[in-house]
Amino acid sequence: MASKVYARELPWQRITKVLSSTDQKVRAAVAYIGADAQKIMPLKKGDVLICDASKGAITSGSTSAEALRKYIRDGVDCYSCPGLHAKLILLPRKLFIGSANASANSRDNLIEAVLETADKASRDSAARFIDSMMVGRFVITKNRLKPLLALPVRNSFYSPSKEVLPTSMPSRVTRLWIRPMVQFSPTKAYWRARENSVAEVSRFRNESYKGCTLEDSQESDQYVKKAHLGDWIIEIINNRVNRPRVIIGVVPIGSGQSLVWCAQPKGIPRSIRLDDYLQFSGTPKLEILAEKAFKTNFGLLITGSDSKRYLWPFLQKNT
Repeated sequence: MASKVYARELPWQRITKVLSSTDQKVRAAVAYIGADAQKIMPLKKGDVLICDASKGAITSGSTSAEALRKYIRDGVDCYSCPGLHAKLILLPRKLFIGSANASANSRDNLIEAVLETADKASRDSAARFIDSMMVGRFVITKNRLKPLLALPVRNSFYSPSKEVLPTSMPSRVTRLWIRPMVQFSPTKAYWRARENSVAEVSRFRNESYKGCTLEDSQESDQYVKKAHLGDWIIEIINNRVNRPRVIIGVVPIGSGQSLVWCAQPKGIPRSIRLDDYLQFSGTPKLEILAEKAFKTNFGLLITGSDSKRYLWPFLQKNT
């Protein structure tokens, strides 16, 4: 067969189907093994499994000692290779290689991609890799498994289904405002405009900026003429840098004022200290830019391909 990539929810559908129906020997080097691994990656007597069964992997919940017990019970030869991060499954005439660990978390929550290929050179290379991983490795026997089964498990593995991520942070930023935090006193016209526009803006936010909260402010029309939809804003107040937000709507309210709607990612810090911001950005001139931002009426507009670097500190602070 020609090589094919399976992505999103398809990798384990394909792999499970192939492994469930084969009587050929399977050799797998898959970093982490979840509690349901034997159902997801069914292996049989004589098959080989290499994974990270170190104490750290077991206690973090990345690898399940109970899953290893089931594999060993079924006659699978299991090896531990601490630090292994590969994910490949080799059959005599087929190779799967990609990002997927053998876990329900991988199957149900994560966005994976796996290549299936029958290419002989690739299969031979994978076989040599697996052979090298077996040499001198810790063989997991029933007796050696007992202390692993007794280890406490924190279950701290990554699960985006339970975590709000900064999914709306852009892949490309060309316009960013650094400015003092805007203080305003809402007018009656502001509240009317807010009530009339919130439903439409919420729908747009849900479609284009999932993982964000809605934020609004009252701005002068002079600033609105300079700002564009899609501009990002970072505000500084009391030596703290507030969470970035992006302009997604503008509603004129009269008297030289407009209601500005923004989307603000949830999965990053609400604010960080200016000193930390400067440290994470690795951009000494940013301190000068911040000072200039306070001396202008509207803040400082940064344009060009380097604009995104000023958002990075928030992402780095979150990792």
